[in-house]
Amino acid sequence: MNLENIQKLLGLIDQFKTVKRTTRNVGQESQENDAEHSYELAIMCWFLANEINEIEVILNIEKILKYALVHDLVEAYAGDTNSFDEEAIATKNEREYKAFEIIKKEFVFFPEVALSIQEYEMQADAESVFVKSIDKIQPMLASLREFEI
Repeated sequence: MNLENIQKLLGLIDQFKTVKRTTRNVGQESQENDAEHSYELAIMCWFLANEINEIEVILNIEKILKYALVHDLVEAYAGDTNSFDEEAIATKNEREYKAFEIIKKEFVFFPEVALSIQEYEMQADAESVFVKSIDKIQPMLASLREFEI
């Protein structure tokens, strides 16, 4: 165990927590940050995957949790991209690729992080497709909760 690596990883997590999203926290004036979003996504995916797996076990929960936790991690360096900001959308892929390269280089001591990001982005398995799908509907589900529907 290397204390310097732990500190570096905590620094990445702290940076991730500073990334504000356009989504507001339900019932609050504050904007949601990437860490809050990823945590909520992980819990939601875990729950829903368990519901699906009760019918037929098809989803690997460990993979789902890893994908949910890292799916936006590049935003620690690239920032969040507002879906209504055409300039930001135009540079999103380049910014996120550069951020991914930083993570791959800086966190070589924890290769599963970069590997999980890469596998998620490739959308090559049921778990990554599942997480991305839930990620896309999560804001709508949260807004329904706000109106107690």
